[in-house]
Order: sequence, then C-alpha cells, then structure tokens
Amino acid sequence: MKSICIIADSTAQFPQPAFLGRSSIRFLPLDIRAGGVNLGEDGDIKVSSFPARASHGFLPQLHLHQPELLHQYVIDLEKAYDEILFLVHSSALSPVYDELKRALVPFGGHTNISLIDTQTIGPGLGMLAQLCSELAAKGLPLVEIERLLRVQIPHIYAVFCTPNHSYLHNSGFLDAAQSKVSEMLNLFGVFTLEEGRLNPVEKVKNHRSVTEIFQEFMEEFENIRSISIVQSNPPASAEVRALRQYAEETFGKTPISEHPISPHVAAIMGPRTLGMFVVEFVKLA
Repeated sequence: MKSICIIADSTAQFPQPAFLGRSSIRFLPLDIRAGGVNLGEDGDIKVSSFPARASHGFLPQLHLHQPELLHQYVIDLEKAYDEILFLVHSSALSPVYDELKRALVPFGGHTNISLIDTQTIGPGLGMLAQLCSELAAKGLPLVEIERLLRVQIPHIYAVFCTPNHSYLHNSGFLDAAQSKVSEMLNLFGVFTLEEGRLNPVEKVKNHRSVTEIFQEFMEEFENIRSISIVQSNPPASAEVRALRQYAEETFGKTPISEHPISPHVAAIMGPRTLGMFVVEFVKLA
C-alpha cells in the first residue's frame, strides 16, 4: 500500500476534533499581508486587532507562505511519502491556489502530487481533509480518494453575513461605491458560497433578519451530515445561540460545531462576519 501525505492549508477548521487519521494531516502555512508586510505567523495573528474598515492603512491579502521554501519542503515529503495531496481553499477567494500551482510545477518524478481546489474554506475545508484522512487510513489509493473527494465537494454549502463591506471591496467582491454606501447605512450583506465563489443574496438591517436567513438556509436541506457555525469577532452570541438551538430542535442528533472566525476568513470578509457551513450526506461509492 502506498503512503499518502494529506496537506490542508491553514484556513482549515475541523468540525470534529478527533477522527481516524487526524494526526497524519499536515498544514500549509499562509501569510496575511497588508501593504506588503506579513502580519505574523499562523496562530499569532489576532482577529480582535483587525479594524472595522479595510482602509489604505490595512488592506489584508492571503498569500502562500514563503514559496521559495516550498521546494525543499516538497523534496523532504517525497522522501517520506509515495503520494502527496494538497487541499486548498477556493481559488476564487484568494490567489493562494494559483501561487501553489505555480510553485509545484517543477515537481513530479516518482511521486504523485495532486492539488485540489476544494471550492470552500474553514470548516468546509476541514471536513474534506477529515474525509481524505479517513479514506487514506482505510487503505484507499490516491486516485480513488480524489474521485470521492470530488463527489463530496459540490455538497458543501455555506452562507455568510458581514457588515464589513470594505473588506469585500478589498477582496474584489464589491465595487467601491457599493462598499461605501452599505457601510454608511450599516447594512449586513448576505452571501452564499457557490462553486467556490461568493454570490450576493441580499442586504438586511438587523441581526434578527440575519438569524431568519440562516434558519431558512438550513431548511433547504434534509439529509445533513454536519452543521458548522463560524462566530464573528466581536461574538454575535445571541444569534449563534439562537441558530444552534434551532438546528438542534430541527435536525436532532446532527453534529453541530462552533468555530471562532479565523484571521484568514476575516482578512477576506471582515472580522464581524458570521458564517454557516452545511454538509450533506453523500453516498461515496
């Protein structure tokens, strides 16, 4: 049986803390840069330090961490593994996927290196990494793991709500006029993540409307594998509590996890972003 190394980028958050093969997953570190300056190492960046508005003094972008060091990193992995699988958050959300794709061009040789655009981020990416590690631990070959992964990817759904429209403008999802007017009016923008791309749904004026939209989002699904809630910073405690209660009452024993918003997602959508990921059961055969 060939040995497989699974590498998820550091935006991944695991809906389930312990699972088969968890210790075998490696992480690809990412940089958050503003004005060409790296804000710090993964784990050192605090979302609480992010300003309410992305302005000329703070325009964060995600990038691959020290791509010049990736060459040696992959060489070392080739010595230890027969096959390597990179799982990266949606290429439509940041340039990381394209940067990694370029960095991996020189490699191949006897090692089979695969790069997957997961079309998701955060708990969605974490769930896919978990799936891959479990399949690898059961002895499935990489080609079969990739096939089953691509079956699951279209069945991971996400909705986000954020008042931080200037971050969305900085990330290329809103024009300057939309961003400025929405923040002046204190509107919350609601977006879904479809095929890896943020799609605007509507704008609302209060948290109650946000809670109702998230509940309606959950109601669209019947056969749910897991629900993950991404908590904003500062926390929207009342909204998250209401959403969790509704999910528990509606979907019974469906696993529900909560995650603080990561610096990576905050850099794209803003620190006050509230999110939800729903994963559907899929017959993997």
